[in-house]
Amino acid sequence: MKTGKHLMLDWFERVWRRNDINAIAELMAPDCIVHGLGVPVTGPDEFKGFHHTFIQAFGEPSVDVFEIEEIEDKTIGHATFRATHKSSNQAIEFVFSFSVRWQDGKAIEARNVVDFTSMLAQIGAIAPNTLINALLPNK
Repeated sequence: MKTGKHLMLDWFERVWRRNDINAIAELMAPDCIVHGLGVPVTGPDEFKGFHHTFIQAFGEPSVDVFEIEEIEDKTIGHATFRATHKSSNQAIEFVFSFSVRWQDGKAIEARNVVDFTSMLAQIGAIAPNTLINALLPNK
């Protein structure tokens, strides 16, 4: 059986780089809960909806893992997501962190911390300085 590290790298390669939606059900338990994507996601079918939305919005996605560790049944790490926003033809890049618990070769729970603010600023959905303006409105 593959280690959590190998399963995680397989997930990024197959699901995101190759757009292999069959890999989602293969690597995710039916009741897997995924936190931190901006919407609640439970199980492969709901994740496929999230994935479809991202693939519709972003072409040629890639995920480059720059740190990954295994602690018992959990794989944790940090990665960079790169793609091109199809509507604006804008290249985007943002960092995210992940933590995935595995059981019998399938993800049973995932937690993500994603820099969606940076992504939204890069595609022009929000001003680049929105966060600073919200925190310091008199600047």
